[in-house]
Amino acid sequence: MLPQQRPQPRPPHRRPRQPPPCHPPRRPQPWSRRRRPLPPPPCLPRRQQQPSRRTPSRA
Repeated sequence: MLPQQRPQPRPPHRRPRQPPPCHPPRRPQPWSRRRRPLPPPPCLPRRQQQPSRRTPSRA
């Protein structure tokens, strides 16, 4: 029986340090149309301000 006491070291996870060449630099470019943030929704009335609190709005 061979003395297999020390376990084999796992190979380190190889992580690509630099991004792929097709990926643009991480910068808020206005002309970047890929994954651009959507504009905020317009301020719509929340159904005539639902009485979420305990306020006699309709009494």
